[in-house]
Amino acid sequence: MISDDVTATLAFNQDVRGGTEPAGTTIDLRVSAAGFFDPGGLGSAGQTFEALPPERVAETLTAHFDRDRLRAVLDQIVRLRDAL
Repeated sequence: MISDDVTATLAFNQDVRGGTEPAGTTIDLRVSAAGFFDPGGLGSAGQTFEALPPERVAETLTAHFDRDRLRAVLDQIVRLRDAL
């Protein structure tokens, strides 16, 4: 059974300066078994946020980052899932 008690925050950013500081645009996404969420989403405490459609997430990411580089990063996440 899948539970929503485990979440991850993904931070997509451009080249890193000095090994620690993101340069340029950074897009954060919260991910759970229920889907993708904007971690900075508007709303009041206790409000349930709706999951973002994957197509909307893809549009946002590809508006800021190269599609092939995004796919290469996401391939690594799939490899991690497959290792579980």
